[in-house]
Amino acid sequence: MSDLFGLSVLTGICYYFLKSLDQKDKKNLFFAFFLLGILIGIRASFLPFLFPLIIFFFIKDMKYLIHFILFTFLGVIIWLVPLVSITEPIQLYNLAINDTSGHFNVWGGTIISSESNLMNRFYKTFESIWADGLGAWWSGRSLITIVPSICISIYIFNGLMFLRKNKIKKKYYLILACIITYFIWIVFFQNVVYKPRHVVPLIPFIIILMDMGFNSSIKRTYGKIISIIFCLSIIVVVGNLTYQHKYKKTAINQMKEVVTNHKSPRKAFYSSKLMRDYVDSHINDYGFLEKYSNSTENYFTIRKRYHENFVIFSTIELDENLFNLVDKKIFFHNPYINRLWSTVHLYIYSKSELVTEQKFSFD
Repeated sequence: MSDLFGLSVLTGICYYFLKSLDQKDKKNLFFAFFLLGILIGIRASFLPFLFPLIIFFFIKDMKYLIHFILFTFLGVIIWLVPLVSITEPIQLYNLAINDTSGHFNVWGGTIISSESNLMNRFYKTFESIWADGLGAWWSGRSLITIVPSICISIYIFNGLMFLRKNKIKKKYYLILACIITYFIWIVFFQNVVYKPRHVVPLIPFIIILMDMGFNSSIKRTYGKIISIIFCLSIIVVVGNLTYQHKYKKTAINQMKEVVTNHKSPRKAFYSSKLMRDYVDSHINDYGFLEKYSNSTENYFTIRKRYHENFVIFSTIELDENLFNLVDKKIFFHNPYINRLWSTVHLYIYSKSELVTEQKFSFD
Protein backbone atom coordinates (compact mmCIF):
# COMPACT_ATOMS: atom_id res chain seq x y z
CA MET A 1 0.00 0.00 0.00
CA SER A 2 0.99 3.63 -0.45
CA ASP A 3 0.27 4.60 3.16
CA LEU A 4 3.84 4.60 4.53
CA PHE A 5 5.27 6.32 1.46
CA GLY A 6 2.48 8.89 1.67
CA LEU A 7 3.13 9.31 5.39
CA SER A 8 6.82 10.03 4.79
CA VAL A 9 5.95 12.70 2.21
CA LEU A 10 3.24 14.15 4.49
CA THR A 11 5.71 14.36 7.37
CA GLY A 12 8.22 16.10 5.07
CA ILE A 13 5.59 18.64 4.01
CA CYS A 14 4.77 19.46 7.63
CA TYR A 15 8.47 19.77 8.43
CA TYR A 16 9.20 22.23 5.61
CA PHE A 17 6.02 24.21 6.23
CA LEU A 18 6.88 24.66 9.91
CA LYS A 19 10.56 25.26 9.16
CA SER A 20 9.59 28.14 6.88
CA LEU A 21 7.74 29.64 9.87
CA ASP A 22 10.86 29.57 12.06
CA GLN A 23 13.46 30.56 9.49
CA LYS A 24 11.41 32.75 7.13
CA ASP A 25 13.05 30.88 4.26
CA LYS A 26 11.03 30.81 1.02
CA LYS A 27 12.89 27.74 -0.23
CA ASN A 28 11.42 25.61 2.56
CA LEU A 29 7.92 26.79 1.73
CA PHE A 30 8.37 26.20 -2.01
CA PHE A 31 9.72 22.70 -1.40
CA ALA A 32 6.69 21.97 0.80
CA PHE A 33 4.45 23.03 -2.12
CA PHE A 34 6.40 20.73 -4.44
CA LEU A 35 6.02 17.77 -2.08
CA LEU A 36 2.31 18.55 -1.82
CA GLY A 37 1.97 17.98 -5.57
CA ILE A 38 3.74 14.63 -5.23
CA LEU A 39 1.50 13.63 -2.31
CA ILE A 40 -1.62 14.13 -4.44
CA GLY A 41 -0.41 11.26 -6.63
CA ILE A 42 0.66 9.04 -3.75
CA ARG A 43 -2.14 9.40 -1.21
CA ALA A 44 -4.71 12.09 -2.00
CA SER A 45 -6.76 11.09 1.06
CA PHE A 46 -4.00 12.58 3.28
CA LEU A 47 -4.52 16.09 1.86
CA PRO A 48 -7.15 17.22 4.43
CA PHE A 49 -4.47 16.91 7.10
CA LEU A 50 -2.66 19.83 5.45
CA PHE A 51 -5.65 22.14 4.99
CA PRO A 52 -5.01 24.18 8.19
CA LEU A 53 -1.35 24.74 7.23
CA ILE A 54 -2.23 25.84 3.70
CA ILE A 55 -5.05 28.11 4.88
CA PHE A 56 -2.81 29.64 7.55
CA PHE A 57 -0.09 30.57 5.05
CA PHE A 58 -2.54 32.13 2.60
CA ILE A 59 -4.30 34.12 5.32
CA LYS A 60 -0.89 35.29 6.46
CA ASP A 61 0.37 36.25 3.01
CA MET A 62 -1.44 35.78 -0.33
CA LYS A 63 1.68 36.71 -2.31
CA TYR A 64 2.72 33.04 -2.31
CA LEU A 65 -0.41 31.91 -4.20
CA ILE A 66 1.37 31.91 -7.58
CA HIS A 67 4.29 29.99 -6.10
CA PHE A 68 1.85 27.52 -4.53
CA ILE A 69 0.21 26.83 -7.90
CA LEU A 70 3.53 26.61 -9.75
CA PHE A 71 5.43 24.32 -7.37
CA THR A 72 2.42 22.12 -6.64
CA PHE A 73 1.90 21.73 -10.39
CA LEU A 74 5.55 20.71 -10.79
CA GLY A 75 5.02 18.05 -8.12
CA VAL A 76 1.90 16.79 -9.90
CA ILE A 77 3.77 16.61 -13.23
CA ILE A 78 6.23 14.13 -11.67
CA TRP A 79 3.54 11.41 -11.52
CA LEU A 80 0.92 12.69 -13.98
CA VAL A 81 3.06 12.62 -17.13
CA PRO A 82 4.05 8.91 -16.79
CA LEU A 83 0.43 8.07 -15.94
CA VAL A 84 -0.95 9.88 -18.98
CA SER A 85 1.69 8.21 -21.18
CA ILE A 86 0.28 4.77 -20.40
CA THR A 87 -3.39 5.76 -20.06
CA GLU A 88 -5.54 7.73 -22.47
CA PRO A 89 -6.49 11.12 -20.92
CA ILE A 90 -10.24 10.54 -21.36
CA GLN A 91 -9.92 7.10 -19.77
CA LEU A 92 -7.93 8.57 -16.89
CA TYR A 93 -10.58 11.26 -16.41
CA ASN A 94 -13.39 8.67 -16.38
CA LEU A 95 -11.50 6.51 -13.90
CA ALA A 96 -10.98 9.50 -11.60
CA ILE A 97 -14.69 10.44 -11.74
CA ASN A 98 -15.89 6.85 -11.24
CA ASP A 99 -13.49 6.14 -8.38
CA THR A 100 -14.31 9.41 -6.62
CA SER A 101 -18.05 8.81 -6.94
CA GLY A 102 -17.64 5.17 -5.94
CA HIS A 103 -15.56 6.03 -2.89
CA PHE A 104 -18.01 8.55 -1.46
CA ASN A 105 -21.30 6.98 -2.52
CA VAL A 106 -20.92 3.23 -3.08
CA TRP A 107 -17.99 1.18 -1.78
CA GLY A 108 -15.67 3.57 0.08
CA GLY A 109 -16.99 2.90 3.57
CA THR A 110 -17.87 6.57 4.13
CA ILE A 111 -20.74 7.68 6.33
CA ILE A 112 -22.77 8.03 3.09
CA SER A 113 -22.08 4.57 1.68
CA SER A 114 -21.75 2.61 4.93
CA GLU A 115 -24.42 1.29 7.28
CA SER A 116 -22.22 2.12 10.26
CA ASN A 117 -23.61 4.92 12.44
CA LEU A 118 -21.62 7.92 13.63
CA MET A 119 -21.03 6.60 17.17
CA ASN A 120 -19.62 3.34 15.82
CA ARG A 121 -17.35 5.25 13.47
CA PHE A 122 -15.98 7.32 16.37
CA TYR A 123 -15.53 4.11 18.38
CA LYS A 124 -13.66 2.32 15.60
CA THR A 125 -11.48 5.37 14.93
CA PHE A 126 -10.36 5.49 18.56
CA GLU A 127 -9.77 1.73 18.47
CA SER A 128 -7.67 2.12 15.32
CA ILE A 129 -5.52 4.82 16.94
CA TRP A 130 -5.17 3.23 20.37
CA ALA A 131 -5.02 -0.50 19.61
CA ASP A 132 -3.92 -0.79 15.97
CA GLY A 133 -1.73 2.31 15.82
CA LEU A 134 -0.10 2.33 19.25
CA GLY A 135 -0.37 -1.38 20.08
CA ALA A 136 -2.35 -0.79 23.27
CA TRP A 137 -5.03 -2.93 24.93
CA TRP A 138 -8.59 -3.24 23.64
CA SER A 139 -11.47 -5.53 24.49
CA GLY A 140 -10.73 -9.03 23.22
CA ARG A 141 -7.00 -8.44 22.95
CA SER A 142 -4.26 -10.20 24.92
CA LEU A 143 -3.83 -9.01 28.51
CA ILE A 144 -0.11 -8.44 27.87
CA THR A 145 -1.09 -5.31 25.92
CA ILE A 146 -2.29 -3.74 29.18
CA VAL A 147 1.37 -3.17 30.10
CA PRO A 148 2.28 -0.92 27.13
CA SER A 149 -1.14 0.75 27.50
CA ILE A 150 -0.21 1.95 30.99
CA CYS A 151 3.21 3.17 29.79
CA ILE A 152 1.70 4.98 26.78
CA SER A 153 -0.89 6.65 29.04
CA ILE A 154 1.87 7.87 31.37
CA TYR A 155 3.93 9.24 28.47
CA ILE A 156 0.93 11.06 26.96
CA PHE A 157 0.00 12.52 30.36
CA ASN A 158 3.57 13.69 31.00
CA GLY A 159 3.71 15.13 27.49
CA LEU A 160 0.55 17.16 28.11
CA MET A 161 1.98 18.37 31.43
CA PHE A 162 5.17 19.40 29.64
CA LEU A 163 3.17 21.46 27.16
CA ARG A 164 1.17 22.99 29.98
CA LYS A 165 4.27 24.12 31.85
CA ASN A 166 5.96 25.55 28.78
CA LYS A 167 4.85 28.25 26.40
CA ILE A 168 2.95 26.59 23.58
CA LYS A 169 4.38 27.61 20.23
CA LYS A 170 2.25 28.62 17.29
CA LYS A 171 3.30 25.55 15.33
CA TYR A 172 1.81 23.27 17.99
CA TYR A 173 -1.58 24.88 17.48
CA LEU A 174 -1.22 24.42 13.73
CA ILE A 175 -0.44 20.71 14.11
CA LEU A 176 -3.37 20.34 16.52
CA ALA A 177 -5.65 21.94 13.92
CA CYS A 178 -4.30 19.49 11.31
CA ILE A 179 -4.97 16.53 13.61
CA ILE A 180 -8.55 17.65 14.36
CA THR A 181 -9.26 18.32 10.67
CA TYR A 182 -7.94 14.95 9.59
CA PHE A 183 -9.74 13.16 12.43
CA ILE A 184 -13.07 14.62 11.28
CA TRP A 185 -12.23 13.72 7.66
CA ILE A 186 -11.59 10.03 8.37
CA VAL A 187 -14.58 9.64 10.69
CA PHE A 188 -16.94 10.86 7.98
CA PHE A 189 -15.25 10.03 4.69
CA GLN A 190 -12.89 7.07 5.15
CA ASN A 191 -13.47 3.39 5.85
CA VAL A 192 -12.26 3.50 9.46
CA VAL A 193 -14.60 0.67 10.49
CA TYR A 194 -12.59 -1.96 8.60
CA LYS A 195 -9.33 -0.24 7.63
CA PRO A 196 -7.26 1.15 10.54
CA ARG A 197 -4.56 2.29 8.11
CA HIS A 198 -6.49 5.53 7.61
CA VAL A 199 -5.32 6.75 11.05
CA VAL A 200 -1.64 6.43 10.02
CA PRO A 201 -1.06 10.23 9.65
CA LEU A 202 -2.09 10.76 13.28
CA ILE A 203 0.32 8.26 14.83
CA PRO A 204 3.66 10.14 14.38
CA PHE A 205 2.28 13.22 16.11
CA ILE A 206 0.94 11.19 19.02
CA ILE A 207 4.38 9.61 19.29
CA ILE A 208 5.93 13.10 19.35
CA LEU A 209 3.68 13.91 22.33
CA MET A 210 4.75 10.64 23.97
CA ASP A 211 8.38 11.57 23.32
CA MET A 212 7.88 14.84 25.19
CA GLY A 213 6.56 12.83 28.13
CA PHE A 214 9.41 10.35 27.82
CA ASN A 215 12.09 13.07 27.86
CA SER A 216 10.50 14.84 30.82
CA SER A 217 10.59 11.68 32.97
CA ILE A 218 13.58 9.64 31.75
CA LYS A 219 16.04 11.30 34.17
CA ARG A 220 14.02 10.05 37.12
CA THR A 221 14.23 6.50 38.46
CA TYR A 222 10.55 5.72 37.82
CA GLY A 223 10.91 7.03 34.27
CA LYS A 224 13.77 4.63 33.55
CA ILE A 225 11.82 1.70 34.98
CA ILE A 226 8.74 2.56 32.90
CA SER A 227 10.89 2.85 29.77
CA ILE A 228 12.42 -0.61 30.28
CA ILE A 229 9.00 -2.17 30.93
CA PHE A 230 7.54 -0.40 27.88
CA CYS A 231 10.32 -1.57 25.56
CA LEU A 232 10.11 -5.19 26.74
CA SER A 233 6.31 -5.33 26.47
CA ILE A 234 6.31 -3.79 22.99
CA ILE A 235 8.94 -6.31 21.86
CA VAL A 236 6.65 -9.14 23.02
CA VAL A 237 3.54 -7.68 21.33
CA VAL A 238 5.27 -6.77 18.06
CA GLY A 239 7.21 -10.04 17.99
CA ASN A 240 3.99 -12.05 18.31
CA LEU A 241 2.27 -10.04 15.57
CA THR A 242 5.29 -10.41 13.29
CA TYR A 243 5.36 -14.17 13.83
CA GLN A 244 1.65 -14.51 13.08
CA HIS A 245 1.95 -12.28 10.03
CA LYS A 246 4.78 -14.40 8.62
CA TYR A 247 3.68 -17.92 9.58
CA LYS A 248 -0.12 -17.85 10.05
CA LYS A 249 -2.46 -17.70 7.08
CA THR A 250 -5.20 -15.11 6.90
CA ALA A 251 -8.83 -16.19 7.14
CA ILE A 252 -9.49 -15.54 3.46
CA ASN A 253 -6.38 -17.50 2.48
CA GLN A 254 -7.52 -20.44 4.61
CA MET A 255 -10.91 -20.29 2.90
CA LYS A 256 -9.28 -20.16 -0.53
CA GLU A 257 -7.23 -23.26 0.30
CA VAL A 258 -10.38 -25.23 1.11
CA VAL A 259 -12.11 -24.16 -2.11
CA THR A 260 -9.20 -24.69 -4.52
CA ASN A 261 -8.08 -28.00 -2.95
CA HIS A 262 -11.50 -29.54 -2.48
CA LYS A 263 -11.59 -32.78 -4.46
CA SER A 264 -14.78 -32.20 -6.39
CA PRO A 265 -14.66 -32.32 -10.19
CA ARG A 266 -17.04 -29.37 -10.60
CA LYS A 267 -17.11 -26.46 -8.16
CA ALA A 268 -18.64 -22.99 -8.06
CA PHE A 269 -17.61 -20.16 -5.74
CA TYR A 270 -20.12 -17.45 -4.82
CA SER A 271 -19.14 -14.38 -2.79
CA SER A 272 -18.59 -10.63 -2.83
CA LYS A 273 -16.71 -9.22 -5.79
CA LEU A 274 -13.53 -8.64 -3.78
CA MET A 275 -13.47 -12.18 -2.42
CA ARG A 276 -14.27 -13.59 -5.83
CA ASP A 277 -11.38 -11.62 -7.33
CA TYR A 278 -9.09 -12.93 -4.59
CA VAL A 279 -9.98 -16.55 -5.30
CA ASP A 280 -9.80 -15.86 -9.04
CA SER A 281 -6.20 -14.65 -8.67
CA HIS A 282 -5.10 -18.08 -7.41
CA ILE A 283 -4.73 -21.41 -9.19
CA ASN A 284 -7.44 -24.01 -8.64
CA ASP A 285 -5.58 -27.19 -7.65
CA TYR A 286 -8.31 -29.73 -8.32
CA GLY A 287 -11.25 -30.03 -10.70
CA PHE A 288 -13.07 -27.23 -12.51
CA LEU A 289 -13.93 -24.05 -10.59
CA GLU A 290 -16.26 -21.23 -11.61
CA LYS A 291 -16.30 -17.94 -9.69
CA TYR A 292 -19.30 -15.62 -9.31
CA SER A 293 -19.81 -12.33 -7.48
CA ASN A 294 -22.94 -11.63 -5.49
CA SER A 295 -25.75 -10.43 -7.78
CA THR A 296 -29.30 -11.41 -8.69
CA GLU A 297 -28.22 -12.73 -12.08
CA ASN A 298 -25.38 -14.77 -10.62
CA TYR A 299 -27.63 -16.12 -7.89
CA PHE A 300 -29.79 -17.79 -10.54
CA THR A 301 -26.64 -19.06 -12.24
CA ILE A 302 -25.51 -20.60 -8.96
CA ARG A 303 -28.90 -22.32 -8.62
CA LYS A 304 -28.48 -23.70 -12.11
CA ARG A 305 -24.98 -24.97 -11.30
CA TYR A 306 -26.29 -26.55 -8.13
CA HIS A 307 -28.83 -28.57 -10.11
CA GLU A 308 -26.03 -29.54 -12.49
CA ASN A 309 -24.34 -31.26 -9.51
CA PHE A 310 -21.73 -28.58 -8.90
CA VAL A 311 -20.52 -28.27 -5.31
CA ILE A 312 -21.31 -24.70 -4.27
CA PHE A 313 -18.90 -22.81 -2.00
CA SER A 314 -20.40 -19.59 -0.71
CA THR A 315 -19.35 -17.01 1.87
CA ILE A 316 -22.99 -15.91 1.86
CA GLU A 317 -25.54 -18.13 3.56
CA LEU A 318 -28.03 -19.37 0.96
CA ASP A 319 -31.65 -20.45 1.36
CA GLU A 320 -31.59 -23.99 2.73
CA ASN A 321 -34.98 -24.62 1.19
CA LEU A 322 -33.27 -24.33 -2.19
CA PHE A 323 -29.74 -25.53 -1.37
CA ASN A 324 -28.67 -28.55 0.64
CA LEU A 325 -26.08 -27.46 3.23
CA VAL A 326 -23.51 -30.21 3.72
CA ASP A 327 -20.83 -28.34 5.64
CA LYS A 328 -20.03 -25.00 7.24
CA LYS A 329 -16.55 -23.75 8.09
CA ILE A 330 -15.36 -20.68 9.98
CA PHE A 331 -11.87 -19.25 9.50
CA PHE A 332 -10.06 -16.74 11.72
CA HIS A 333 -6.93 -14.67 11.94
CA ASN A 334 -5.74 -12.03 14.39
CA PRO A 335 -7.64 -8.82 13.49
CA TYR A 336 -4.69 -6.71 14.64
CA ILE A 337 -2.71 -8.10 11.73
CA ASN A 338 -5.46 -7.29 9.26
CA ARG A 339 -8.92 -6.29 10.40
CA LEU A 340 -10.45 -6.86 6.96
CA TRP A 341 -12.04 -10.32 6.74
CA SER A 342 -10.55 -11.49 10.05
CA THR A 343 -13.48 -13.93 10.23
CA VAL A 344 -14.74 -15.69 7.11
CA HIS A 345 -17.69 -18.08 6.94
CA LEU A 346 -17.81 -20.68 4.18
CA TYR A 347 -21.01 -22.59 3.39
CA ILE A 348 -20.76 -25.71 1.27
CA TYR A 349 -23.85 -26.88 -0.64
CA SER A 350 -24.33 -30.00 -2.70
CA LYS A 351 -27.25 -32.09 -3.97
CA SER A 352 -25.33 -35.11 -2.80
CA GLU A 353 -25.27 -35.74 0.93
CA LEU A 354 -21.74 -37.12 0.71
CA VAL A 355 -18.90 -34.63 0.32
CA THR A 356 -15.36 -35.86 0.82
CA GLU A 357 -14.15 -34.79 4.24
CA GLN A 358 -10.78 -33.08 4.05
CA LYS A 359 -8.45 -31.80 6.71
CA PHE A 360 -6.46 -28.63 6.26
CA SER A 361 -3.68 -27.32 8.46
CA PHE A 362 -3.26 -23.55 8.67
CA ASP A 363 -0.37 -23.36 11.11
